[in-house]
Formats: sequence, C-alpha cells, structure tokens
Amino acid sequence: MKKDEPFFAGFDSARNARCYFYNMKDNTKLECILVNDETKVTIPKDMSEWEGKCIFYSPKIETGVDSNIDTKQSAFFHMKGESILPTSSFQMIARTRNMKDLTYFCVGKKSKEYKYKNLDDVKQFIKNEQNITNMYMTCSYLDVMDNLKFSENSFFNLYCFNEYVKDIYEQNKTEHLKNILYKNGFKCSEMVDEIPSQLSKELKSDMKDVVGECTEKIFNIWIEGEIMHENFDVRKNIFKLSEKEDIIKYKMYVYDRATFENHGKTVLLMKDKEFIKENLKI
Repeated sequence: MKKDEPFFAGFDSARNARCYFYNMKDNTKLECILVNDETKVTIPKDMSEWEGKCIFYSPKIETGVDSNIDTKQSAFFHMKGESILPTSSFQMIARTRNMKDLTYFCVGKKSKEYKYKNLDDVKQFIKNEQNITNMYMTCSYLDVMDNLKFSENSFFNLYCFNEYVKDIYEQNKTEHLKNILYKNGFKCSEMVDEIPSQLSKELKSDMKDVVGECTEKIFNIWIEGEIMHENFDVRKNIFKLSEKEDIIKYKMYVYDRATFENHGKTVLLMKDKEFIKENLKI
C-alpha cells in the first residue's frame, strides 16, 4: 500500500474486512473501497472502474463477479475459518481473474473430528433426527395406515451429500483450501517464518478502537443528514427511534450490527410458550 499499488483483498469475515479497511486505508494515496453488506457498494458491471484501486471485500463477492482488469492485480486473502467453506474461499480468491500473485493467511485452528463416518451415516443421522422439521415436510409421507414414512428423494440425497461434504471441509479448512489451490494450478510456497502467526493482543485492541472511531464518525455524519445509510435507517425504524436524542442514546443498536442482532435474539428468548405455540400453528 505504501508503494501505491492496487490490489484485491478478500476476507471470509465481514468484521475482519472492515477492521483491516479502516486501519489500512490511510497507508496509500489510492482510493480504497470496502465491499460488504453494511457499505452497500454497487459492484460495477465494467470492472475497469475499479482499476487502480484497493478493494477490500467480504463473502458478498463470492460468485457472479469477474474482476478482469487489464493490469495484473495482486490478490490477498484472509481466512478466519469460522464461516464459509474452503470452496467458497477459493471462489472469492478466483474473482481476481488477471492475478499477478496471491498471498493468503489462515488463522491457525486445530483439526476437528469428523461428525460422520460416511454418506450412509449422514442419511441415517438425518432420518433419526426428528427435529429437522423442513426435511420431514419435504421428504416424508403418510402410508395407508397413516404411519410416517421417509422418502429418499432427490432433495434428501442432495441435502445429505452436501452435509457430508461440509463435514469433510470443516475438519481442516486451511489444508482443504491449500489442496484446492494446488489442484487449480497455483504454485504455493509457505513463508511462515517471515510473517507473525497472530497479531498481538495490543495491536488487535488498537485496530478495534480505530474501527469504532470510524463507524461512530459515519454515524455522526448520518444523523446530521449529510449522508444516506440504509442499514442505520432500517434499525432506527425497527426500534421506532424518531427523536435525535433517542437515536444517540441507543446508537450502539443502530450502527453496530452485532449488537442489533444480539438484541433481537434476546427478545426472542423472552417470548412465552403461548406466543411460540401460536406461531408454530402458522
């Protein structure tokens, strides 16, 4: 960035994409763009509009986007490993069609035990799992004696296959991503001695503080009516906050997506049994 070289940087975590964007955008003279659900950036049909810029993006750019720019771009990818599968990570990386080089970093995690032994084990598990309501609605029927029977139809087989593949990838996302890159012609070399395995706690804390300051700055500009922000408007309306003083008082629920979503989950937990029963009838 200090050399003012454009690039595409993908993150499997929208929070990480935002964190690196706000902490690094001032290190270059080039325009930096953050693409995630919060920023609502319109992806151009003509990708030449993004030529010469630094693009930070979340899984919002996974498929359907070809970043085919005439000038070869460096690509970066940061895998936290807590959301999308390695196949989706590769899809994000592959958006940069004219790639000069790729540097990727995976947060170190222990390998998980396999949940299923094989595909038949998945099918048996699904049949025994009575609480999978949608599966039973789609793949079951009543026989002439009104007994519930299970149908191994196309939907059932596809669902089980996807569950099995997901379980395999979840076992070690880092190694699976590396394997996918090798199989698709990437020549990978590990430089673990040249980069820190983890950021220090102090640096992580400082980076979070910068994100908070930048987000609050955007919030203050929005509340003064100088910019539009769809997500802030939606959350404000859900909480029925009409007065400026009330919006400021509950600003964390408006500008912080995690706080907003956690509040919604807490409200659902407080619903009584009668409310739940009534909604189950619908």
